[in-house]
Amino acid sequence: MVTLKLGDLTFHNGLKLHSAGANFGERPRAAWNALFIPAETRWTGAPCGHKRLNNAGLKLLGRFDDPSFRIAATS
Repeated sequence: MVTLKLGDLTFHNGLKLHSAGANFGERPRAAWNALFIPAETRWTGAPCGHKRLNNAGLKLLGRFDDPSFRIAATS
């Protein structure tokens, strides 16, 4: 287990089992998420736990060409 101090941050693979204790501070805890997938990935239409994906208006078997999905790099 790793204990973080106030102001610390962590990076980890989203498949890594992780958790955080209760936030007893006066302000909400900040979080940021990045998901990287190959550019040739196609949307299968399968429901998932991500509201953003389920409501993005992606076309069945189409690429992730919605403006909310940015291309980070090409080879």
